[in-house]
Amino acid sequence: AGLAVFARVFPRNEYRAWEREIARITSALATVRDLDVQHAALGAIARELPANEAYGVERLTKRLAKQRDRAREPLR
Repeated sequence: AGLAVFARVFPRNEYRAWEREIARITSALATVRDLDVQHAALGAIARELPANEAYGVERLTKRLAKQRDRAREPLR
């Protein structure tokens, strides 16, 4: 939304290119953030469970960490 303030400053094609790139980055950031939140929430749940029950949740948090790492790749 803030980028629209600068729409008249840049040539139309350049502005649209920036707009697409910013949309791509913010989408990737949103995905990573969602995975971070899920990972943290499940980690908190696992800490409250007995070891025999926490095992499955911990496996899921490891899987989420791998997904998060893959989702971060486009941001590098």
